Amino acid sequence: MIHDAARPFFPAGRLKEALDNMGKMDVDGLAPALVSTDTLVEVDNGQIISFPDRHRIYHTQTPQIFIYEKIMSAYEKFRENLNDQPFTDDLSLAHSAGLRCGLIEGSQMNFKITTESDWVLAEQLLKSGGLDFT
Repeated sequence: MIHDAARPFFPAGRLKEALDNMGKMDVDGLAPALVSTDTLVEVDNGQIISFPDRHRIYHTQTPQIFIYEKIMSAYEKFRENLNDQPFTDDLSLAHSAGLRCGLIEGSQMNFKITTESDWVLAEQLLKSGGLDFT
């Protein structure tokens, strides 16, 4: 399991569900994800070039879970030029290395804390006691 501190609100009870799904889905790795609810645009040099189908676009989250030997093999494949690759997370590296990857349902509460407004929201959630980590 690969996780980051920027997403502290992953419900711990979902971990067993994720591990069970790995076997059922016959995948080497998986991640929680949310289908996009926003209209997305692809832009080049300030100009809109396309509107991807948002029903085919997902926001991936962590933790990302892999069969240990498989993810280590994926990292080994790109070891020499890892910094030259466009990978934004472990799932993108795994997919590029040919691993079979899948998605499970993510959680809106598992948001990434990267901006000041994210931090304020996280503090309010903690103060409210409205989080269930089970």
